[in-house]
Parts: sequence; C-alpha cells; structure tokens
Amino acid sequence: MSFIKFIFTKYFFINIAIYLVLIVIALWCVFYGLGKYTLHNQTITMPNLTGYHTSELDNFTSDNSLEYIIIDSVFEIGASKGSVIDQNPKPGVQVKLGRKVYVTINANAPKKIQFPDLQDVTLRQASAVLETFGIKVDSLKYRPDQCVKCVLEVLMDTTSIKPGTMVPMGNSVVLVLGSGLSNEYIDVPVLINFSLTAAEKKLKEMGLNLGAFNFEDCESAEDTAKAKVFRQFPPHDADEMIQLGQSILLFLTADSTRIPEIIVSTAVPINDGN
Repeated sequence: MSFIKFIFTKYFFINIAIYLVLIVIALWCVFYGLGKYTLHNQTITMPNLTGYHTSELDNFTSDNSLEYIIIDSVFEIGASKGSVIDQNPKPGVQVKLGRKVYVTINANAPKKIQFPDLQDVTLRQASAVLETFGIKVDSLKYRPDQCVKCVLEVLMDTTSIKPGTMVPMGNSVVLVLGSGLSNEYIDVPVLINFSLTAAEKKLKEMGLNLGAFNFEDCESAEDTAKAKVFRQFPPHDADEMIQLGQSILLFLTADSTRIPEIIVSTAVPINDGN
C-alpha cells in the first residue's frame, strides 16, 4: 500500500487523532504544572511586619505562606531591639504565596565609629563629615577665637570628644565654634609648670585657646604624661595684655630642671593628678 493511499485510510486518521489527544494532554500537564509551580492567581496581601520581633517572624510568615530574609540591621532610637523596622515588599502589596520578604531589623546596640578630627574645620565641612558618620549636630556654641566659625571643640553630653574616640552612631554633639577675637583684653596667664591638661583647662576658663604645643625631652609615653610647660608664647608680662579668643603656644618638657624657678614659685598649677 502506497503512502498516498494510506493517508486516506481510517487508520491514518485514528493515529492523527491519538497524536492530537496526546499533545493536548501533554500541553495541559505542562501548563497545569507551571501554574502549580508559579502559584498562578494565588496571591495574598503583604502584611505589615514592622514591630515584630525576629523570634515571632518564623510563625507569622509561615502562617501567611511567606519567607523572610534579614538583609540589614541598623540602630533606631525608640524602636524595640531586634524588631523589624523596614521591609520589602511594602505592606498592602499583592504578592504570590511563598514570596520572600526582605527585612531590616533594629540592632541591639548602635554601631560605634572612630570620631573624626574636626579641629579648625569649618562648620559646613564638619556638618558634612558628621553626617557621613551618622552623628547629628544638636546645637552650636561660640567662643572667642581667631578662626571665625571654625570648630574648636566637640562636646557629647558636656564631655569633650577627642579625635579617634569610639562613639555610638546616632548620637548628637554640640559644636563649639570660633566667634572671632573679642574687643576685651586680659592679662597673659602664667602657664609655666602646668601639665598640658591643666593648661588647656585654664585657657578655656579664661576665654583663651590652646595653640600649637611641643614636647621636649620626652622619650616615652610616661615622660609625655608628666611633662610640664617650661615656655609659652606670648610670655607672661605684667604689662602684656591679650585679646579674648587668642591662642597661646606651649612648650613642655619632662626635665624639671628646665622649668624657670622664679615663675614656678609664683604660678599655682591646677591639680589634675599629673
């Protein structure tokens, strides 16, 4: 039997019908399987996870046919520690069953950073630097100084913060800025035989500023800690006056024999334990 005669027989049409039925069944299985796999038309409204503690997320998300993944932790004042403070997708969005929810939680404690050196930096620059470190500027204070609107000191809870100090992110600071030299003049203080800490404290009390300082005869950290001022500029003079806000340069030594005896007898250093 030739092929042309075969295609006109009932056997040929029976085979074609069988093949078509098989193809339809196969296509139905494929689309049905895809629908099951992709959860076609099976959606829920994304719940609000904000405020839920991580210990509660497992049960809550499984009850809602969701899966959560923690992608970040930040410290937010006022939020409960370990609780969700942000999520993606957002609440109210229609999502498929089994959808992954990416959450950010509130850390148990704020991260700490090394405080940057802001000495003599302008207010604008200091604000920009602090923002990158997650530190807020709470308020400004002004003190007489030659450098107008330059940072003289940074205070956190009334405590002076030195560069390199580890501080928590999110805290607020007070910037002490220079207001320019005052028209008021005072006597140049006697700082001979003062430690650096005591001299700086005395200058602040008088409305003056610590300029550059140099250590001599100091071969160790212990020598530096016990060093005293043996020379200052401008020097003390009964007839010498200085404007409020000016800076005084100090020279310190660990060699007590270099400290002038006459001035030592008249100066009364602040007792700072050094």
